[in-house]
Amino acid sequence: MKNIIASISLLALVGCGDGTDSSLQETKESPSLKGVFYNTNEKLGGNWIGNLNTIDDNVTGNFNATQFDTAKTILCGAGEFKTKILNGKMNSQFISNDIDEGCTFDKGGIIKFDATVNNQLSHIIGNYDTHNSNGSSFAEGGGLFEMWNESNKPQMKKYKGTFTNIQINQDGTVEIDIAKGEKLVYGTINFTEEPGASKLCGAGQFTGIIENDKITFAFESDDKDQGCGFERGNHFEISADYINNQTTILGDYSIGNVKLGHFSVDLK
Repeated sequence: MKNIIASISLLALVGCGDGTDSSLQETKESPSLKGVFYNTNEKLGGNWIGNLNTIDDNVTGNFNATQFDTAKTILCGAGEFKTKILNGKMNSQFISNDIDEGCTFDKGGIIKFDATVNNQLSHIIGNYDTHNSNGSSFAEGGGLFEMWNESNKPQMKKYKGTFTNIQINQDGTVEIDIAKGEKLVYGTINFTEEPGASKLCGAGQFTGIIENDKITFAFESDDKDQGCGFERGNHFEISADYINNQTTILGDYSIGNVKLGHFSVDLK
């Protein structure tokens, strides 16, 4: 669960309890699915990976969610499920037993989800919600996830431009690498001061939501530039818009309720 490129093996297969010869049934197995999630309550996300195995409409699978390597906040959730795909949709739940470091607090938690799956099992879009073992809701709430196989994942595009920190009236350079799915975006962002200017820091991996050409995303900073580190763990929130046929992104950035500035980046 530590990296989006990890693969997950299924620990169970769908059984055929009706005596039907399974060799005569249509069997599909997707490649390892890799994606991201965004918790709409915490305004933070990370990697969501998994696998599906189907015999006809029956599905067994495994989902696994975790924070990005650069994040400070621990995000957990991993388990197996069994369900059916009906008319391109599935819904189920799994009991989390995440063995990652720091994840013992989620043991026994229930993660419920519903999702849309394409015919090739290569793209999944879903919503999830988290519950305690007694059924009550976790304070962290839920959010969205989106997954792809290797050949269907969205293209990462590079943008570069300038930002202005309105709190200290100082400009700098900002670079954004962003991939756009149907519901979610993900990538990296890096704010850097101009040469010789006062230090400005803020960089990290992000996930967020896209609706039409409006995007909102967030990240916890872990800027590796020399002189940075004092901002480690600061929670940046971005509200932005694609314009000019998505060749430009205009946006504002803030920490908490404090608006720090605005930026404009163009496709490289």
